[in-house]
Formats: sequence, C-alpha cells, structure tokens
Amino acid sequence: MSDQKGQLRADDNIQDILTKQFAQVSDFVLKSMRLKCNGQLVQYAYLSATIDDDKLLQHIVQPLALEAEEMEQVRSLLQALEGSQSQSWEQIFKGLWQGKVCLHIEGESSAYLLDAASWPTPEIIEPENESTLKGTRSGFTESNSSNIALIRHHLPEESFAQEQLRTGDDGKIVVTMLYLPDRASQENIDILKERLMKVAAPTSITMGELAEQLEDNNYSLFPQLLLTERPDVAAIGVGEGKIALLMGNSPHVLLAPMAFLSFFMSVDDRSMRWPVITFFRLLRFVGLLIAIFLPSVYISAVSYHYEIIPIDLVLSLANSLERVPVPPILEAFFMELILEMLREASLRLPPKVGQSIGIVGGIVIGQAAVEAGLVSNVMVIVVAMTAIASFIQPNQDMAAAVRMLRFPFMIAAYLMGLVGIVIGVMLLMCHIASMQSLKMPYGSPLLPIRADKWKSVLARFPMRGFKRRMKG
Repeated sequence: MSDQKGQLRADDNIQDILTKQFAQVSDFVLKSMRLKCNGQLVQYAYLSATIDDDKLLQHIVQPLALEAEEMEQVRSLLQALEGSQSQSWEQIFKGLWQGKVCLHIEGESSAYLLDAASWPTPEIIEPENESTLKGTRSGFTESNSSNIALIRHHLPEESFAQEQLRTGDDGKIVVTMLYLPDRASQENIDILKERLMKVAAPTSITMGELAEQLEDNNYSLFPQLLLTERPDVAAIGVGEGKIALLMGNSPHVLLAPMAFLSFFMSVDDRSMRWPVITFFRLLRFVGLLIAIFLPSVYISAVSYHYEIIPIDLVLSLANSLERVPVPPILEAFFMELILEMLREASLRLPPKVGQSIGIVGGIVIGQAAVEAGLVSNVMVIVVAMTAIASFIQPNQDMAAAVRMLRFPFMIAAYLMGLVGIVIGVMLLMCHIASMQSLKMPYGSPLLPIRADKWKSVLARFPMRGFKRRMKG
C-alpha cells in the first residue's frame, strides 16, 4: 500500500486507503461502477454533505456508465467537468474536503478531482451591527467568492488585484488580499504578506484573532484595523488605497491601514447632505470627549475643585451628596459597572427581551440606588450622559475602547483631580502619536499635525466644490 503522504500508484488499493483515511467521517461515501466502453472498474468517493447528488448522477455517473462509447470520450468528458488530475494523496484528501469527487479508473496512477460541490448559499442581508439610513442594504456572507463579487460590484475597477495566501501552522487557512495596485502602498502590501505568513493558528481562526496578529500594537485598547460587514465600506476603503483581507467562512472583511479618526466616520457620511453630516461628525467628537472625560471631571470637581462649579449648583450638589456614604469614585464605579453589565446582558438575550431589560433595568436600578442613598441624583445623570455619548460612535470596537478608557481617567481624577486628568490626556496623546497602522501614523492628521487635512476630517464639504478643487 502506498504511503498516504506520497504518490498514487497503479496497484494501490483505493478503497482501503480512502476508507482508512475517512474512517471517522460519517458522510464519506465510496462507490464503484464500470465504464460502458470497456467494462473497466471505476471507483469514486465524496463527502455527501458537500455534493450535489443530481449533478453527480447526471454529469458524472450516467455519462460514464451509460453514454461514453470509447475511452477518448471518457477522457473528454472528465476534462470537461472542470476537474484536475492528481497523483498526490495529500491533494486527493484535500480535494475531498473541499467538496470534490475523487474518481479513479482501475490500473491508472492518477485520480480525477471533479467539481460537483453544493455548498450552502447564505442569503445576503443587511448587517445589524452597521446599520445605515441611505446606504446599500447588502452585507457580507460566509462565502468568500460572494464577498469578492460584492466588493467588485461596488468598485468596478479594471486594475483590481486579488492575491490568495495560505497561512496558519499547516497552511490550511486561506486569506485573500484585495487592493488597487496604483493606489495601495507596496510597502504596506509587503508588510501584510510578511505578517500573514507568521500567523499562528492550527486549523481555523476568526477575523478578530487574525486582526490581533496583524496589528502593530497588541497591547493598545484602540483597534488598528477596521472590521466591517458592509461591502460598500470595504469598496470605499479599497478605492482610497487600503487593503482588504477576506477569509473563507467569515462574514467580515479587514481593512488596513486605518487612522484613529477613521473609526468615527460613518457610511452615511457620503449619503446625506454636507451640513447635516458636518454637524453629526462634530457631534461624534463631542460625544467622544463626554464619554471619556465627563465622569472623571465630575469626580475631580466634587472631590477637589468646588471652585469651578457655580455656587447655585454647589448647593444643589451638596444636598444630593449629603445622603451618600461613599466617595464619588465608588459611586461612579458602581453605576458604570451596572451599566456595562446591563449592556452585556442585553446582547446575550433575544433582541426584544434584551431591549426591555436594558431600558427597564437602567431605570429601576438607578432610581432604587438613589432612594437607597448609594448614589446621588447627579451621578445618575452623569452616567446616563456618558452612556448616550458612547452610543453615538459608529464603530463598535472603538466604542468599546472609549468605554474602557473612562475607568483609568476616573481613578486619576480621584487621586490628583484635574492634574491627574491632564496627565492622563498627555499620556493618551503620546500613546496615539507613537502608534502606527502598518506604515501610516495612527494619529494622522492630528498627530503628527497636518492642518491641511483637518477640514476633511472635521467636516464634509459639497462634492461640487470638491471636484472644482481637484481640477484646480
């Protein structure tokens, strides 16, 4: 018997080798028939869960057993079935796992791998996590070919480049790179290829795990690659010179490189009128500041800096805080942790129940905590405003990072007041300025400063004027 990692020989017992290799695969099927032309024995094997039975019967079995009158007809038929010949057992086994039919004619030293696959085709639906008001209603599926077609549909460029790379411990993970050669940086392409070759994974990996192994800084809270479910977002990114990474069986696409401010842009920014989008874009940045700094500023004000609060508000705060036996930092941590638990619980429950739990739970717990004297009325308002500000961020990964950032700032505010907040801001700015996404500065255009690019980030101008500026 031939070595299963070696070459197929004419005297190999196909039945024994395949049966042994797929002994624990419940849908493995091995059948035999005889050619009509000369009665020669033919054995064919496949995995029934991945095969179209009608295609197998009508295009392979019946023509060979009932129609082909000569051996030349048999060869022509097999070549017309989009198949290939292989003498490698490793290739034969891999072909079976990929949904092909392995067909071997008795006495030959090679086998045919014929395409008769019938993979489940997922329905193209709108992504729930990246909803839009005026954008397209299609989202990525778990079919790699469908995802590539969706991107090409939104970006019909003739210079489209598509490269397929194998990575992982055994090279079993297939990643497809899409980019425009005349717009994407060749240096970034080479860096991504090098990092993909070093990805450590046994047989499967999620897009989140892949992004973690491709990022420049794994210890940062901030995402450095964009994970999207929308083909229009991926097409826009590729059109701007970014590189898209697709992986089989994943309804997400990675875009690289990305800047910090890119995570605050929405797909609706291109679909709505420019004054409205400019207002909403500025509102997101205001929400970013509120989501990070409002609890810490409140803690520093009531702990150290009463002088920055108007006198009428000081008296109101004093009445609210006199019944609370714990310091403001414990109030804030208690309410923020309750809020995060409610958010996590609403994600794990069915949608209708989750929404009810989030709304009712927040109201009931907040009111009960105030009546019990555990937190003040003002702290409930501060936490509610912080939560609302974090909800308006369009990217979930960045929104999660923003929510995590408020905790170290709260601790700094409790220990050193406004001085602690200023030190935290300086450290945060240094961290963002020191980061890169591939070879692009992560903080650009703010860090390093590129004032000429600020207006395109903070506002969106009329497209007519943009075209005029481009021509000029």
